[in-house]
Amino acid sequence: MDAEKVPGPLVIAIPASERVNVLLLIAIWLWQTILKFLSSYQLDVSTLVQTRNPNEVVLPLNQLQMQRLSRKFAIRISKIVVPLLVVSMICQQWAETNDFAHLLVSIIPLVEFAIIIGSIIQKCQIIAYCVKRILLIEPTPRSMRNVYILISDTLTSFTKPLIDFSLHMTALVLSKDAVWTHFDLLVSLFPLEIRIWQCLREFYLTKDRSMLVNALKYCSGIPIVVSVWYTRVAPDIQNFNTVYWFQCLNSCFTLFWDVKMDWRCNSLLQIRKNHKSTNSVIFPKFIYYIGFLTDFTIKFWWIWVMKTPNHMLFFQSELQYLEVLRRSIWVIFKLESEYVMTRNLVTEK
Repeated sequence: MDAEKVPGPLVIAIPASERVNVLLLIAIWLWQTILKFLSSYQLDVSTLVQTRNPNEVVLPLNQLQMQRLSRKFAIRISKIVVPLLVVSMICQQWAETNDFAHLLVSIIPLVEFAIIIGSIIQKCQIIAYCVKRILLIEPTPRSMRNVYILISDTLTSFTKPLIDFSLHMTALVLSKDAVWTHFDLLVSLFPLEIRIWQCLREFYLTKDRSMLVNALKYCSGIPIVVSVWYTRVAPDIQNFNTVYWFQCLNSCFTLFWDVKMDWRCNSLLQIRKNHKSTNSVIFPKFIYYIGFLTDFTIKFWWIWVMKTPNHMLFFQSELQYLEVLRRSIWVIFKLESEYVMTRNLVTEK
C-alpha cells in the first residue's frame, strides 16, 4: 500500500493503479531516446538486437527505421493513453462519493494497460515472439539473446508497479480475503523466476558457468521477499533489520554484475583495461562515470530514504520512477558493451 501523502509542491499523486501505465509510457519514450543517443555516437542498434521474427522473410530494420518507428509508436500510444490518464486523475477526486467516478477509476487503468501491452505486441512481432518463448531463451544468435535479456531484465524493473497494479485488479474481482494478503509477494517473484530459469537454461545449452553466478544474483532477491513475508506473519519474532541486510547484499551483487559483467567495465581509469583493441569504448569517459554514479545511487536509494518520512525524498513512490531511469541507463551501456564486443570479434577475424 502507498504511504500517506506528504503535503508539498513536489508530491506527485499518481494512483498506484495508474503507475505502471505511466511508467510504461516513460519507458517507451526512453527507448526512443536511447536509440537517438546511441545513434549520435554512430552506434547501430539494429546490429545488436533482432528486429524481425525469425519466421519472417523480410529485411531487418535499420537504425533510422528503428528510430522513426519507435518515435511514431510513442506518439501514437501517448495520444491514446494520456487523455485516459487525465480522465482517471480527474475522476479520482470524486471516486469516494460518486459511483460512476469510482467505476471509471477502477476500469480505466486496466483499459490503458491492455492498450499499451496490446499495441506493443501487435506492432513489434519480435517482442511477441520472445514473450511467448520467454523461458526458452535462445543464446544464439547474439542479437536474439539480447532481445530476450532486454525484455526480461526490464520486467524486473517493473516489479513494484506490477505488484500495485495486480493488487488493484484483484480487488476488482475478488473479495478481500486473507488468502490474497500476500499476493503482491507472489507477483514480485515472477520476474526473478524468469531470469533464474533463463540463466539455468543458458548454462545447460552453453556450459557457461557465469550463468550459474548470474542465476545466483537473481536468487539473492528471494530472501528479501521471504523476509518481508515473515515480518508480516510474525512481526514479534522476526528482526526487521534482516530484510535490509538481504537488500544490501542484493544491491551490492547486482551493482557489481551491472558494471563488471553487463557493461564489461573493469577499470575506473581506463574503463576497459587490458583489452586487445584500442577502441574498447564508444563514449567519453565522463559518460561512463555518470552511469556508474547513477547506477550506484539508485541501487542504494532505499538506504537514502529509509529514515525519511514515508520513505521518500521528493515524491510518492519515487524509487519506481528512478528504477525505470536506471534501467534505461543500464540498456545504454549494455548495448554499448555488446557493440564493442561484436566489433572487436569481427576485427580479430
